[in-house]
Amino acid sequence: MSPTETTLLQRFPLRKIKILKKALGNTISWSVFIFISSLMVLTPLIGLLSVGIGLLASISLLIPFSVLLPLLVALVYQTQYYKNYFYDLTPDGLVIGKGVINTWRITVPRNKVQEVYLDQDLWDRIFGLYDLHLATATDVSGREAHIDGLGAQDAETLRSLLLQWVGGSDAKSPVQASTAVYDTFRPSMIGFVLRAPSILLWLILLLPFLSVSLIIPGVIVLIIVPILLAIAYLDFKAMRYELREDGVFIHLGFFIPRESTYLYRNIQDVGDDQALLDRLLGIHTLSVKTMTGESAIGARLLYLSDVDARRLRDDILRRSKKAMSAATVPKAQTRMAQAPVLEVPGMAGTVSMPFRNDFMRAAIYSGTPTFAAWVVLGVFALALSSLLSAPGPGGFVALACGAIAVLFLVSSCIGAIVSQMSYYYELARDSVLIRIQFLSSTKRQIPYAKIQDIEKQVSFLNSFAGLADIKLETGSKEYSGRKEGTLSTSVANESICALKDADAESLKRMLAKAIGVSIEMAGAPLVKRLPLDKRKPLKKTIWWVIYFAVLLVILAPFSLVFLALAPIVSLAVTVAAVLVCGMAVAAKYLYEVEYYKKYYYDLNEDVLVIKKGVFGSREIVVPLERIQDVFIDRDLLDRYFGLYDVYVSTATARSILNAHLDGLDAKNAEKAALLLADLIAKKK
Repeated sequence: MSPTETTLLQRFPLRKIKILKKALGNTISWSVFIFISSLMVLTPLIGLLSVGIGLLASISLLIPFSVLLPLLVALVYQTQYYKNYFYDLTPDGLVIGKGVINTWRITVPRNKVQEVYLDQDLWDRIFGLYDLHLATATDVSGREAHIDGLGAQDAETLRSLLLQWVGGSDAKSPVQASTAVYDTFRPSMIGFVLRAPSILLWLILLLPFLSVSLIIPGVIVLIIVPILLAIAYLDFKAMRYELREDGVFIHLGFFIPRESTYLYRNIQDVGDDQALLDRLLGIHTLSVKTMTGESAIGARLLYLSDVDARRLRDDILRRSKKAMSAATVPKAQTRMAQAPVLEVPGMAGTVSMPFRNDFMRAAIYSGTPTFAAWVVLGVFALALSSLLSAPGPGGFVALACGAIAVLFLVSSCIGAIVSQMSYYYELARDSVLIRIQFLSSTKRQIPYAKIQDIEKQVSFLNSFAGLADIKLETGSKEYSGRKEGTLSTSVANESICALKDADAESLKRMLAKAIGVSIEMAGAPLVKRLPLDKRKPLKKTIWWVIYFAVLLVILAPFSLVFLALAPIVSLAVTVAAVLVCGMAVAAKYLYEVEYYKKYYYDLNEDVLVIKKGVFGSREIVVPLERIQDVFIDRDLLDRYFGLYDVYVSTATARSILNAHLDGLDAKNAEKAALLLADLIAKKK
């Protein structure tokens, strides 16, 4: 950036009132906690004085303490947080940095942005602030890729500028006010008829608990119900959907508004859902599906009439196809789309179950019923030995445990037989087909182009059986009625389970070839060139030391009480607790040392491979063109030890958990991040 250029932060600064807004929000919860805790401590003062005077004195002392102290701390913290906040556009993408104790810096590439939206919480509404969010296909962006605390005009202007930037326009040029007229759709009034009963239902359920007389139900019916219905009506009337030039615009909420734009080029499909009542009333819910969790929750066009639903769906799909065809396709993406198809003589390019699943072996070694059976058999052996030494009730216990163990083993074998009969998979020319069909049926066809990563997992128990699972994750997210349910996870019909380890390795290579990447490595592995810091095991162990120290401090008052009642027993228990904690910490350190030795990572021009684990193992293969972000993170102990964690995130939940190099020193972390960024840039 030249000296004459200004950053986005300078052009669109955060409002300083944000400091007060954040401080007040934090102060309320902490004040209540401190007030109640302190009041409990000062309870003896209430007893020494009369109850009224003691309570009044306690409250008069606590209110300034419990309010002013948290407010002062929050103001100091939020002031520093405000000063450290940074955001600007760079050649690599939008950079956002924030944090006081733990610092965070994220770079969002332009071609990875899926949605741009504004929202407000209640405090924002009071102070006239807006939060601007950018969503990629990763869960990280939802937490960190946002600029919170903008004024209304700056928020709207910055959103327009970023939408221009995402679309490929010059983000440094002034933003022109749009005079376009957009196709606007509003929900059918039938939707309000469906929403209103849910409000009344809650009130009806509460009436038995509230009504000590006829006065309270009367007040609710005459005053509260109209107010709630008015609020619901205003929120309902605020809903509107627009087809804009760059994407689908959705406005929700009257008192706490939210405006989202879902870009046409990122829309994969538009779902049309109707429950039984919806079909009877002739209304639809359209779901605009992208690869973000935010879209699974927010990109739902509710209560549309038949005519509007059909028109909207057709228009969105048409504009989406046009935007995708007009977009520049990355070279790597083109190569993957033209990847060599699987050719097997006599099978027309489709391989039906190339490797046999051994569900029976998996059930015997690692099935939950089998594990339970071994536990019950242990109890059976103890009961039997008791019976032989002293005949009595132990015989009934032994007989019952033996029967339960046999039941567990039989159920495990039956489950394995059912799995063997119902499970089927095949590698087609352009996709993986996985079908599970018994009483119910699920079928999943996963195009190679949609596979975000390939994971080979060997659990601890499966390691004894020599078995492994291959998991495929697409990153697709579906609405489930709650936010937690939108995270992408690899489910049963995205996994090829219970394979021999050698077969799993071969299948992993076949899938890599099918999606157009090579997992062959050359030269010294990256783990040798940029090794983890040797202090990593110590750092990981110290967390356990802290946990056990806190636990011992919490138990110390109880230990003092028992020390007065039974000194010898209390001393013995204390010594035993310290020894157990010490042994646990020592075991943790030995585990982390072994974990450190087995940690492996390497990369080539196509993929990043990371393998880790002690008792089992987990190997993840991440194609570089699937990587959304590369960022460096540190916790408190990392700062003390001078360690850094390098993360890569794709559209999947698994990558943020497993695809990271944790425990590098500053120099190697910087080199690893730059190397990854450079290779990813070459894939565009």
